[in-house]
Amino acid sequence: MALIAAAAIPVPIVVAPALAATHAPSRSGRRAVSRRAGDASGGAPHGRRRNARDRRPARRRTRRPAAGAPVAIAASATGVTYYVSPSGSDSNSGTSPSQAWQTVARVDRADLHPGDTVLFQGGATFPDQTLMPGWGSGTSGTAGAPITFASYGQGRAVIPLGVWFRSDSYLTFANLALGPSAGDMSDGGFQGTGDGITIEGLSIQHAALGIQSEGSNWRIVDNSIYDTGDSGMLLGGSAGSPGDPPGGTGYLVSGNTITDTGMNPALTYGTHGIYLKVADATVTDNTITHFNNDGISVRYRDNTITGNHISGGEIGLAWFQYDTRAGTSDWSDNTMTDLSAAGVFVCGTREGCDQPLESFRISGNSIHAAADLLNLQPTSGSYSVSGNLLG
Repeated sequence: MALIAAAAIPVPIVVAPALAATHAPSRSGRRAVSRRAGDASGGAPHGRRRNARDRRPARRRTRRPAAGAPVAIAASATGVTYYVSPSGSDSNSGTSPSQAWQTVARVDRADLHPGDTVLFQGGATFPDQTLMPGWGSGTSGTAGAPITFASYGQGRAVIPLGVWFRSDSYLTFANLALGPSAGDMSDGGFQGTGDGITIEGLSIQHAALGIQSEGSNWRIVDNSIYDTGDSGMLLGGSAGSPGDPPGGTGYLVSGNTITDTGMNPALTYGTHGIYLKVADATVTDNTITHFNNDGISVRYRDNTITGNHISGGEIGLAWFQYDTRAGTSDWSDNTMTDLSAAGVFVCGTREGCDQPLESFRISGNSIHAAADLLNLQPTSGSYSVSGNLLG
């Protein structure tokens, strides 16, 4: 074990051998939201470019973590509360459990207003359609009166085909289960564009991609994501290559459990636990295990990544410069174990990446990796490295 004492480093340094970056082509997502999941990813050690076979070794399937406690959702005090139950009817008013609607399709065509709440019966499954709020017309709440989609009764309602929306804002999704109980991981996750979105207490399984976002001021807390074909989260999906603007700002990503991601062997690009392509994000207290490339893969400035537990992949925290602006990122008090390539990696020109502009504060991390512990390529910003336990 080695404890790295405080060191302020105002000039570019290299503290480990170069790590090769793998650049893979982008692809389009389903429906109308663009998904570019596969641009620059974490790379293989020693400059070896991997093919699809050796980049995806067989992985031991983990015991499934217990889902977090369901979030209690009360009936709306400012709007109308609608109920959905398999025993209901779409011809009902929907405004009480005894007059519940029956299908997701009925919810999708509902004319919802700020402060309204839609509650699906807990423990029931609603397989008819993807939840697409305001499909064809748009549905948005306000900062003080979001539109909420959640469960009532015991347990989470199950929506196997997931959630999709476009250009809607101030929506809250809580206490729902998305994705099929088993399947080919081709659909069923959460995909949306808009601002002021809250995702809390969801369980997402067997989806093509757990959560894909575009927009600003998202709050993603206390969710469980597992068995995804692609990354666990792709935040800011439109930012596809260096020089693109960030796909959003002002994210809070906290208390999530993400495990067994990148399970689709047909994918040839990099997949990550959290693929962070937004600026000014706080990523804290998440548990990320059994991923392919990076636990958290970062592209844009001014992010705070702290208190996360990351294990079972290639790289714990990785930086690839997409931003045209410099900022300062704080990566502290994370625990990273069972990593085959590096604990912390900042990709530089030596690996074919754009020149890093960011300044980094890297402190108080505990890193146990099979290869490089800190691999920090030169930046035009600075490094401050202190109090890291390496071994």
